Amino acid sequence: MASERGEIRLDEALLPSVERAVRELGGAIEETGWVVVGSQEITSAVVRLPGGELELHLETYDGLRLRGPRALLDEVRAALARVVSGAE
Repeated sequence: MASERGEIRLDEALLPSVERAVRELGGAIEETGWVVVGSQEITSAVVRLPGGELELHLETYDGLRLRGPRALLDEVRAALARVVSGAE
């Protein structure tokens, strides 16, 4: 049975906090691509966590998106909340 998938949308200004949250969870972010289309920059990456992988997309006008299994997204969301609140 495939795990349920989901998505988190965030302001791109939160990228440094997302990176810290991922490290807190024992993971890493690996950039896989970068392209400019008109005035839009698009960066793609893989978020590698102990429990699996998420897709990360950063677009100039669309912000930051994380996609993947809901359980992993929930872990990142909770770690991000700790980082942003300063309760690391």
